[in-house]
Amino acid sequence: MPGTATFTDQENHQGYVYSEAATQAIKQAIVENGVVEVSYSAAVSLPGQDPDESYMNLKNKAHYTYEYAMANHVVSIVGWDDNYSVENFNKGHQPEANGAWIVKNSWGSYEDKPDEA
Repeated sequence: MPGTATFTDQENHQGYVYSEAATQAIKQAIVENGVVEVSYSAAVSLPGQDPDESYMNLKNKAHYTYEYAMANHVVSIVGWDDNYSVENFNKGHQPEANGAWIVKNSWGSYEDKPDEA
């Protein structure tokens, strides 16, 4: 599958460019297969860790990264919502237009995190 983000300078990961064609290819793969696996830079890399909230809005469970970050987790994209508001993402870390992937994480929800003793 093509990535939705490419860089004009791949070696230094500079010059972020969004690919609408890649987004459409991923949507088509979901329609045909029901799911697409994706690796990305998650707010946490292990269950139970405190999340890095710079890219993750914990209230809305909205995550957006527009710069290079090493992948540390895999999730399943099971759908999308083209009308998901950019306002659901953190200020300063919002996509240019509405829309979001709907993902399933094998860890369960953040609310399932055990209470610290």
